[in-house]
Amino acid sequence: MFSPVETPFSTGSHTMPSMQGTESTSAPGNLIDCLVNQTLITRVSSSSLASITATLADLESLIELSYERYTYTMNDADGTNPDKDATITPDDMRRLRRAAVPWLVKVVAGEWAITHENEDAGGDQEEVMERAANLMAHMSGRSGSGAMTRTWYFPAPPGDINNSNIAVRIHEPGVVGDDIGFKTWGAAPMLAKKIAQTNLIPNLHTHDLLELGTGTGLVGLLCAKLGARSVTLSDYHPNVLATVSRNVQENAFSAPLVTVSKLDWRDINSPSSLPGGTYDVLVGSDLLYEIEHGRLLPRVVERFLARGARRDTGAGAFHFMAPLRRTHWEEVRVFEEEMTRHGFVSVCTEESEREEEEGGVMTYRYWEWRRGCEV
Repeated sequence: MFSPVETPFSTGSHTMPSMQGTESTSAPGNLIDCLVNQTLITRVSSSSLASITATLADLESLIELSYERYTYTMNDADGTNPDKDATITPDDMRRLRRAAVPWLVKVVAGEWAITHENEDAGGDQEEVMERAANLMAHMSGRSGSGAMTRTWYFPAPPGDINNSNIAVRIHEPGVVGDDIGFKTWGAAPMLAKKIAQTNLIPNLHTHDLLELGTGTGLVGLLCAKLGARSVTLSDYHPNVLATVSRNVQENAFSAPLVTVSKLDWRDINSPSSLPGGTYDVLVGSDLLYEIEHGRLLPRVVERFLARGARRDTGAGAFHFMAPLRRTHWEEVRVFEEEMTRHGFVSVCTEESEREEEEGGVMTYRYWEWRRGCEV
């Protein structure tokens, strides 16, 4: 059930509610057809409180499934739920949104509340309006939706005798001013999956790891669950750091294994900047939003990545994943140029595609950067 404060997303097999409030195992697409072609074209003013509540429950379940499509990363190539028949596609959501939003607007406006049957509903009417408003926010896209907490699932690492999938619980607040760290962007689960699935960082249990621009902390927390010796999650915005601290607790970690630290890329030599010194491994995802980021990030890597590492130990690497947005090609070019100027070499560069939560497909580029003298 949604709430205006937080949505505790569940995962696993869903039993879809039927239009009459009884359970059904029908595919989500069938429920969407029923909503779009029948229920959502019914006059709200002639609907009972019970029928409106049942419809809201159906919509809430569909919204949950639309988010679950991206939190399962086990067996597929593009980072979405391999059981796609049990989830909601962006096209499904667009079709549902066109029918649902006008209906929800009428519910929020209270058109249904004037009927004789609903006169004694009292506080239930306020709750229904609040739920409808919350659904409208979620249907406006992830950037416009409210806070949520969901669990991301990643494949067991190679050689895991238990073959146990890794679960990372992540809270995402609503939009935090003009900051971009309020949600888990696509590059983070892509990089986390790559780290888990391919043993990307050998001997992780012997390494101190730093995540740059951690956002919600997904990648760093995944590394902590994989057994890193220590993980430092760094970012700049105070509200983002507060969210990351919450996510550390959500996953039952604490210092000194996992710490949260403020890091200003423009002042990396300040005594308050990560007093731990240097780190064996650096990770980062989706950090190039301005040309300045492309210039500053290589300086940060140069400052905090430990020297003298051998490649076969897994240390001495900066693992970075970024989307190749048409609007940010220059940022990527400047970043690669500046990394080379600072003496780094990309020993591995790969590109892959992922279906985005907002619709469409994005191409991502992964780099493993090392100092040229250590390759």
